[in-house]
Amino acid sequence: VVSMGVLATVGGALTDRAFYRPGGGHERLSKPYAKMVEHCALTHAPHREVLLDLAGQVWDLSVELSKDEKALAADVALSLCLLVFRLNMPLRALEVLTRWVPVMRPEDQCLVVESIVAYVGPPLSQQMLRALLHLLKALPSLETLEHCAAPSKKALKTILEFACSTPLEPADKGLSDFAAEVNAITWT
Repeated sequence: VVSMGVLATVGGALTDRAFYRPGGGHERLSKPYAKMVEHCALTHAPHREVLLDLAGQVWDLSVELSKDEKALAADVALSLCLLVFRLNMPLRALEVLTRWVPVMRPEDQCLVVESIVAYVGPPLSQQMLRALLHLLKALPSLETLEHCAAPSKKALKTILEFACSTPLEPADKGLSDFAAEVNAITWT
């Protein structure tokens, strides 16, 4: 009950536009709020879905804010969603990130890819492989991957090689072709 109260209080602040304005609390409270939310999600697994919903509300708010405020809110939303990804809800988090990735800033797209490949690797389940390929396919430009750190590119290449060697369902033929196309890219 207490953790739901914490999530409701923190969520109320994080979904308020004033929080992201200069002097609105983001500078002082974002780190303590992040710790409180992380504690609630770590100790109460059912709250992870609530946290994912909160991330979606913050993301929706970020779309309406000015450039600087938008970046702050987007960072909060991505942090929440990636936390849920790491806390054993990767498919749900990937589903949400796949919806967001087309409108993310390129640096956020790279952060998402780097964060994901840091936590997953072959062998991947069919569901996880499909979800990851859908996320990559949703990127507006594959050139974004060129800006990822070298270890992330190497990990992604390993995942793509696995995807190319793993038969997917016939309905996923487009994803198999996409994996082969991306795997053929040579990154520097």
